[in-house]
Amino acid sequence: MSFQVEKGSAAEVRQAASGFFDFALRFAQNDGVPGRFGYGGRMMRGWVVVLAVMLVSAAGWAAEKPFNPASDPAKDLQAAMQQAQAEHKNILMDVGGNWCGWCLVLDKTLHEDPELSALLEKNYVVVYVNFSKENENTKFLRKYPEPKGYPSWYVLSPEGKLLKAENDTSELETNHKLDQGYNKEALKRFLEKYAPKAAQPMA
Repeated sequence: MSFQVEKGSAAEVRQAASGFFDFALRFAQNDGVPGRFGYGGRMMRGWVVVLAVMLVSAAGWAAEKPFNPASDPAKDLQAAMQQAQAEHKNILMDVGGNWCGWCLVLDKTLHEDPELSALLEKNYVVVYVNFSKENENTKFLRKYPEPKGYPSWYVLSPEGKLLKAENDTSELETNHKLDQGYNKEALKRFLEKYAPKAAQPMA
């Protein structure tokens, strides 16, 4: 589970957009209403399809933005600690912003790859900490090693003790090219290495 992102709401948005898209396709094909539209009707049907594609794309984009500048990371962390203690998980604190292409690619990779997603869900409670011009969360982040870039990861125990500061996630990239994304095996090794019982608090 993660904080700041309402996964159920995101799914509902995508489902509603997808439903409208299906309707638009049927409408464009004049399904069930033969002979009711002339040339102007065909043009109108075309615009409905264009609108549907735009809606689906926008819904997916808006629903999957994980970082919230208005969120309070201290409160999010406290809630994550309670959940992690109850579920015997560690905390994965993900620091970045919606402006950061690598941040979004990493989040998408973790949640869309079945194996990585299962590892994440089994072993971690994810907390997204926003860093952007709207809110740099300077006071909160001061307690942790300074990021060398974004995204930066911090693995915490259920009690909030720092286990690992991965403040240079470029080591997890495939070839340091955004279109090639992250190395799945490197991500898998990281998630397994710092899972509960496998990690010890940093001195």
